[in-house]
Amino acid sequence: MTASSGGLVLEGKYPFCIKKVTDTPATNELLDLDKENEKILKASAIWQDPVEVEELDSVGLELRRQDLKISLLMDMVSELLVRQSQQPPLEKIKLTGSSVEFQDEAHDFKLGVKAEAMLYILPAFPRALRFYGEIIESEQAGCAVLGFHGTSVAVRDQIEKLLFTHHRRSIAQGHVND
Repeated sequence: MTASSGGLVLEGKYPFCIKKVTDTPATNELLDLDKENEKILKASAIWQDPVEVEELDSVGLELRRQDLKISLLMDMVSELLVRQSQQPPLEKIKLTGSSVEFQDEAHDFKLGVKAEAMLYILPAFPRALRFYGEIIESEQAGCAVLGFHGTSVAVRDQIEKLLFTHHRRSIAQGHVND
């Protein structure tokens, strides 16, 4: 599949839904959506990255202490938000910088079908990335690939950064488990 051919891929189960659309939005609407996706990706990166302090002087210790307090508050608020939000069910996906592969057991998404996808990349942060695009691959094995339309280089870069971070963490986790 295109989603897994070359480059980094984020693979796993995430809150995800996709629906057919008759047409993709106008360029100005795609630009607004793109800006929103960029904000969500930047916020999720900040949410996941702890403050790194090289020196454990009094300022460094205070920064780490404040970071832990803020992280605790963010976790508590996110738990409340997740309870109130109605996220879609977890679906197995493969995300790249320009597409998302998903399960299509009913074979509803044929080649060339236009669709809108919503992906909650960080379930604790209940804001969905929204992508419009076209099905660029559809297999009898029950998978389809949505190629994104209207995503800027900045959004693709943020997705690639997210993919790299997940890849780096999975390698680090592998070394810990050895």
